[in-house]
Amino acid sequence: MAHGGIESGFAKVNGVDIYYEVEGKGMPILLMHGGPGADHWVFHWPGGIPPLADTYKLIYYDHRAHGRSSGEPNTVIYENLSKDIESLRQFLGLGKIVVMGQSWGGVIALHYALNYPDSVSAIIELSGGVDLMLPFGDIPPGAEKRSQDGYYFLSEEKWLEFKKADQTITKFGISYGVFNESFNATSRLNEIRVPALVLAGKYDYAWRMSDTEAMAKGIPGAKFVIFEKSGHVINVEEPEALQNVIRSFLTETFGGTTSISSRSNVVSTWGSIKSIR
Repeated sequence: MAHGGIESGFAKVNGVDIYYEVEGKGMPILLMHGGPGADHWVFHWPGGIPPLADTYKLIYYDHRAHGRSSGEPNTVIYENLSKDIESLRQFLGLGKIVVMGQSWGGVIALHYALNYPDSVSAIIELSGGVDLMLPFGDIPPGAEKRSQDGYYFLSEEKWLEFKKADQTITKFGISYGVFNESFNATSRLNEIRVPALVLAGKYDYAWRMSDTEAMAKGIPGAKFVIFEKSGHVINVEEPEALQNVIRSFLTETFGGTTSISSRSNVVSTWGSIKSIR
């Protein structure tokens, strides 16, 4: 099925139906959304990722038991997630792919790249990390009090609605298999032999900067970029700068002509660490 220039459908793989969308032509980039509990729409938010379809083939999809894809939450383990990706790649008739993982999707991207190295041409970590179960970053000063104040000023009716939703989300969330699984790629990062780009927001409190930087340093030859005006969702907070960095990385890696826009304020040339101010 095609709509608005996007081809969509379901791939029957490994006992589940994986929903996917394909947009654009060119080098294939498979986009792995975060969560658990989110879906591919994190990449459809205006500005950040869709414009890349003018040069690249973008493949969006929902992990099993997420979005429009079928499957039981307790089957959401990294082995199955990686098998689904490999089966989807074959279903779509793709050769080597660039894998881009956002947040938890970055953990999945690492698992896939380590277990299917011959299928990956490059890896892009967008606000990602090595382990879903690592501690969150430090809570910003005053955030906890503001959160409590928000609960205090809710009406009783709204509070009951919130509590019901919170219990439902919690009950569903803890049933994901990955919460009972131990996967930390730290000791295997040096096995990744494809070009890697690690992107982090300076104000990201979902993943600690120290963990993200350690991941970048652990992958041989990885590029590390800090976006000085972003938190956890760089594709929404600094969309144009993100596009420029991704285009530049892929062009310098695979050839072609492009340049980073002056508006992205790149302050140094490519190296082991670079910062966007």
